[in-house]
Amino acid sequence: ESKPDLILLDAVLPDVEGKELCKQIKADPFLEDTFVVLISGQKIASDEPAEGLDVGADGYIEGPVSNKELLARVHAMDRIRRAEKALRDAQDELEIRVRERTAELQEANRQLQQSEERFRQLVQQSPLSIQILSPDGHIEEVNQAFKDMWGIPEEDLPEVLAKYNILEDEEARKHGVMPLIEKAFNGEAVVLPVIEYDAAATVNAAGVDTKAN
Repeated sequence: ESKPDLILLDAVLPDVEGKELCKQIKADPFLEDTFVVLISGQKIASDEPAEGLDVGADGYIEGPVSNKELLARVHAMDRIRRAEKALRDAQDELEIRVRERTAELQEANRQLQQSEERFRQLVQQSPLSIQILSPDGHIEEVNQAFKDMWGIPEEDLPEVLAKYNILEDEEARKHGVMPLIEKAFNGEAVVLPVIEYDAAATVNAAGVDTKAN
């Protein structure tokens, strides 16, 4: 069943008021966005157009009008209808894109959270001592192997991590690896040599007694 683009409706019909029929058209979900224009050569009182618009008509043409003027008015109203439809379509398309983009971002965020959780599990389960450092050299996170190697009591860990900065590490500077560490912080790929690192000295410098060896 085809849907009309525009209905030109006489305000005075033999068996029903044009305004009542307009109201029924606008109440029909299939026709509710159809452009309805009431036309009348008889009901030309000043309040007739307002009443027609109140029941949902999109326009009201008072007669008598020539065929040429009527056609011109219908064309003008059809342009308005097309513009309104284009705006609705654009809004609908925008809403669809927003929903799709929101769903994509939610999925990406879910995958990122899963990836971060897997990474944290790998870090925590690693037998190697691992530190996750901030760009300014402070420790953001360590694994259990780090705690075991450094011998830091759990209750003292926050204090030690707050005070420690790898860019100020005297043990690293003493063993000559600080230039390599600085290069790494500048984005260069480096390989640190194996050194005898005195973890206890570094931690004790923070004012915490440990059992590191």
